[in-house]
Amino acid sequence: MRQRIGLAALAAAALVVVVVVVIATRSSDDAVEPDIRREAPVEPSVAPALPPPTGDPLAGMTVFAEAGCGNCHVLAAAGSTGTIGPVLDGRSADYARVLEQVTDGGGGMPAYAGVLTDVQIQDVVAFTLESIERGG
Repeated sequence: MRQRIGLAALAAAALVVVVVVVIATRSSDDAVEPDIRREAPVEPSVAPALPPPTGDPLAGMTVFAEAGCGNCHVLAAAGSTGTIGPVLDGRSADYARVLEQVTDGGGGMPAYAGVLTDVQIQDVVAFTLESIERGG
C-alpha cells in the first residue's frame, strides 16, 4: 500500500513538473491573444481621388448636341428625345458615376475617352448634372 501511495505522489509530482515546464517554455506565439505590436498595420483602402467638377455647363450643352448624346437620351434641357439610352430627366446623379459613364461607357453606351477631350467630357458631365439637378 505504501508503495502505491509513493507511486501516486511521484506521478503527481511529475505531472506538476510537466505542467510547470510547459508553461515556462510556452512561446508568446502560442498565446491566445495576438501580440498586436508584431502585426503589420492594415492600410486603409482608399479610392483614387477624382478631380472636382470643373466643367462649363453651357459648353457642355453644345458637346451634348454635337456628340449625339440626344440621339440616345431624353434630356429636357437639351431638347432631346432619344429612345435608345436611359431617360436622364428625373434620375439621381452622382458626379463620379456620370464621369465614369461618359469616359468609359458601358451598358450599351460608347466610351467617349479619346473621342472627346478631357475638357469636353468635364463640360458634358457638368451640363448633364446641372440639368438633372434642375429637373430638366
